[in-house]
Amino acid sequence: MINDVIKQIRKENNLTQKDLAEKLYVSDKTISSWETGRTTPDIYQLERISILYKIPMNDLMKGNISQFVVFKYRITKLLKRTNQLIKANLFLFILSLLFIMSLILLGTLNVKYAYFMRV
Repeated sequence: MINDVIKQIRKENNLTQKDLAEKLYVSDKTISSWETGRTTPDIYQLERISILYKIPMNDLMKGNISQFVVFKYRITKLLKRTNQLIKANLFLFILSLLFIMSLILLGTLNVKYAYFMRV
């Protein structure tokens, strides 16, 4: 059922009901109500969940999430995180490279300057 899917999604992402509620712009009581099966999300909320967690709307409405969909979501999430880390570390790498190059250049200039001063 859809209530199990919502609960599964929330737990797999280490979210509290309040965290999920904030992402969907509803109250945590609404999430609780969905998870217990007292109520169901309307079509607009289902669409938000589908987009947010990249789950096909069909699967979500059937209450059926395949392992492939879960795997695909996890890979996408991992790739986004990896991309963020690469961007952050790229700046540090370039800065370090410039620093090392400047040290080499200064060292070379000092050696040349010392050579000319002897003559």
